[in-house]
Order: sequence, then structure tokens, then C-alpha cells
Amino acid sequence: MAPMNEQEFFIPQRQAGNPDQIRKKRVLIYFLGGITYGEIAAIRFLNKVFKDKKFIIATTQIINGESCIEMLRGKVDYSLDLKQLIQSK
Repeated sequence: MAPMNEQEFFIPQRQAGNPDQIRKKRVLIYFLGGITYGEIAAIRFLNKVFKDKKFIIATTQIINGESCIEMLRGKVDYSLDLKQLIQSK
């Protein structure tokens, strides 16, 4: 049996037995490069505000403050190699 949110996702536009039940319109929001927990919370809020729509989040990764700063500055190699330091002189 499919989870409850999957069952809701695949409800036909109008069920024959219940013409009052209409499927919500789905809006797919895709984040390339990642999404923060704050953005996820904002989209969940939109699900509560717009009862006739279902916002679906798709992303490449979930990021936090540390990983965001790391992406901006690039990876830094902190390893010290004495042979490399001596040869560079």
C-alpha cells in the first residue's frame, strides 16, 4: 500500500463516487544547488495558505550555513606538506 501522501498525489481529477473531491493542483519547485531548512519551512507554509494547491519540493541537496559558506569560498586545503614548502623557496 502506498504512503498517504502518494495516495493523495494519484487521486483522479474527479472520482466517480464523490464528485465533490477534486485533486489539488500540483506545483513542482526544483532547487539546483540546494535548499535551506528555512526555504522548506516557507514552502510548507504555502501549502497551508493555498488549500487548492500542493507544492512539491525537489532539490539536489539540503544545505546549512556552513555548507553554503563552503560553496561560496570553495574548498580550502589545510594540509601542510613540509617538502612542498621547502621546494617552493
